Amino acid sequence: MRKKPKLNEKQKKTLKKMKLQRQLDSNNLRQLIIEKKKWTINEIRRGQQQIQAIQKTLYNLEGILLFINDLIEPIEKEEKK
Repeated sequence: MRKKPKLNEKQKKTLKKMKLQRQLDSNNLRQLIIEKKKWTINEIRRGQQQIQAIQKTLYNLEGILLFINDLIEPIEKEEKK
């Protein structure tokens, strides 16, 4: 079995800094992911609200179309006679 080589003081400090930087990067990435998750949830909610607004508009337009058809039907029947 091989022995681990002894590290000098400079190498120990470098490894310590690297470990700290890796931890900071990990925390920053975690925060970024959390913020992205919040943004995604908000975008989904906004999209659902837009879908509901479009559906309401569609229902209104269908109602207007039915009303217009009810007005036009008697006229079309008279023209066919």
